[in-house]
Order: sequence, then structure tokens, then C-alpha cells
Amino acid sequence: MNNKKKFSKFIKNKIFLYPIVDSLFWLVKVLDFGIKFIQFRIKNFFNYEKLCFSIEAAIILGKKYNAFIFINDYWKLAIKYQAFGIHLGQEDIKSIDIKKIQKHNICFGISAHSKDEFKNAVRFSPDYISLGHVFYTNTKIMKNPPIGLEMVKKIQREFSSSIPIIAIGGINSTNIKKVLSCSINAIAISSFITENPVWKKSIVELRNKYPLLF
Repeated sequence: MNNKKKFSKFIKNKIFLYPIVDSLFWLVKVLDFGIKFIQFRIKNFFNYEKLCFSIEAAIILGKKYNAFIFINDYWKLAIKYQAFGIHLGQEDIKSIDIKKIQKHNICFGISAHSKDEFKNAVRFSPDYISLGHVFYTNTKIMKNPPIGLEMVKKIQREFSSSIPIIAIGGINSTNIKKVLSCSINAIAISSFITENPVWKKSIVELRNKYPLLF
């Protein structure tokens, strides 16, 4: 089974938690929890050798844990080290060789922050589209206000039959139930883990309350 078929079977089976982590430290922590769908997002990395090491190590860990690791942005390195998946922003898809990514049996997802961007992403036939930010988030600087739950529901109704949708942005234990009601395929979290001093307790509580996410 190739990667696209393998991932399609996985993502359409049930709803999943999709942690976004920025270091090997956090990647191992999340993998040890048994989570199988993770984005590895390194930003502001100025040492190329360390960047290469981190991406290669993340890919090796993904294979060891039999997990779907999506490398954010660095698509050439993802190809070089035979990643399972790549995550791309709207600004990336203008200059990236999508056919080359597909040729190497690598899945890819695309970010969308509006309905127009979602439609644009659909044109590239990605394996998923992450939609948000749903709520206010301080994980990264956002140019636009949150899209809100109603927009997520609207896009889900229109496109869910053709593309898996991941909700992202400001999602935590207090609002996750509302996001689950939108019938999307996965829920992305970042600061809920990496900026949470009691992250392990929070994840355990989340797993006990919403076992379908794990």
C-alpha cells in the first residue's frame, strides 16, 4: 500500500488529534503517548546541519513508532530523508514542485485561513487541508481574525466529501467539544502541549474524556 492510500485509510477511519511540535524533545513525548499523526514544525533554524539532523531524526522516529510525521515547510529535505508527509503553507504552494513530492510517494497537507484559500488548496489535491485559525491563538502571528466555528461548518459541509479537513488554532480543553461538533477529520493542537506546564495531565484528561481522538 502506498503512502497516500495508507494515510487516506487512516484519516477517514475516525477523528484524530494532530499535535504540532517544534523539537525532537516534544516529538518523542507525543510519540510515547501513542499519538500517530504529528506535524514537525521547526521555525527560525539558523544552523543548517542541525536542521538536517532534526528532520532526519524526526523521520526516523516516525518510522520507529509507525506514525505519520508531516514535516513543515522543508520539502526538499523531506524528500531527501524520505519523509512520510509534508505540510505546506499557502505561500509555499506557489513555488513548490508538487509533482516531485508526489513522485516520491510523499503525502502532503496545505494550510488555509479562509474559504478562498481552501478552494485554492483543493486545486492541488492534497491529502488534507488544515483550516483556521478557528479561535484566537498566540502560537504564531496571524494576519486575519479567527474564522470561527460557523465558517468551519460551512466549509465542511461543502468540501468534506472530497478532502479531509483539520481544524487548527486556539483549540484547547474548554472549546474542543464545540470543534468536534463540526464533523472534521482531525484537531490540531500546539500550545496546548508545548506551552502547558501540566501538558501530560491535560492530555490524559483529554484522552479519558475523548478517547476517539487517540
